[in-house]
Amino acid sequence: MTTESISSAEASPSVKKQSLVTKLRYFLDERGIRLTWLSKKTGIDYNRLCRLSAGTNEPTIREGFLIKRALLCELDQIFDTEVALPPQEQDGD
Repeated sequence: MTTESISSAEASPSVKKQSLVTKLRYFLDERGIRLTWLSKKTGIDYNRLCRLSAGTNEPTIREGFLIKRALLCELDQIFDTEVALPPQEQDGD
């Protein structure tokens, strides 16, 4: 037996690590909205919005709703809200 560690993705290939993929940058660019305006409107730090729009960080629920309210849109228009779940095991019926 080896002492190599196995990542969770390698251990269960059917479960892919998922994260919220941002559509925020595209949404803002399409409408000519600047992050500085969004920062002032939401109270979210400009640098935090930069990381969210680049997809390097995931928004908190509060941040998502603040951004949604400021942009007058739905969450799924600015963030990919689909999360892949592992397949459920079926009992032998």
